[in-house]
Amino acid sequence: MTERVSVIVVNRHRPDELRRNLPAFRFQTHRNFELILVADPAGLAAARDLELSEPLKLVEYDEANISTARDLGLARAAAPLVAFIDDDATPEPPWLERLTAPFSDQRVVASTGFTRGRNGISYQWKGVATDHTGQDIPLEVPQDEVSLHPPEPGRVVKTHGTNCAFRRADLIRIGGFDPEIRFYLDETDLNHRLSPTGGLTAIVPDAQVHHSYAANATRRADRAPTDLAPIGR
Repeated sequence: MTERVSVIVVNRHRPDELRRNLPAFRFQTHRNFELILVADPAGLAAARDLELSEPLKLVEYDEANISTARDLGLARAAAPLVAFIDDDATPEPPWLERLTAPFSDQRVVASTGFTRGRNGISYQWKGVATDHTGQDIPLEVPQDEVSLHPPEPGRVVKTHGTNCAFRRADLIRIGGFDPEIRFYLDETDLNHRLSPTGGLTAIVPDAQVHHSYAANATRRADRAPTDLAPIGR
């Protein structure tokens, strides 16, 4: 698929993650994309220093609210498809090409891939659904081909925020991410609000990123939370 894609990355107080991961976009096999970085001043400066050849839009934002940050990136997106990846994740070269290929089927409203852990071998996530409480439900899906999934009563496929794509028009139609959900289950809420469209979600095993779980304002590098308030919300 050659359709243009806006790739949105959110960063706050982790400029080293950008220096490590943004250069990987030089090797994407799908070349028709723009990068949108929503970050604090230090992150924006780090991105400028990299002198990436890809079109880069910089949006300054320095608050611990990933939903608002993603919405700011969405507002700057110029492409009909938008993809999201975390600043502490490295995409494999075919990631964007494979993640967006299912959108050639007009029934598809979202896609998500498999995510490997920091060792580059074991998986953090494969196919997962989520119910109305946000509880994860493992899915048995093919490991070597794309599978398409309609929403079901009470549950939808979960598109992990570090490895997912959507049609921009669909996200705009439902108001984007909910800024009241500052961290944790933000994409799960989005998946449930998309479900009334009846559109399909593609699970793409070969669209892979390597996710390191870097520390942030509410989580240590070992994933232990330092502040339960955002999770409680």
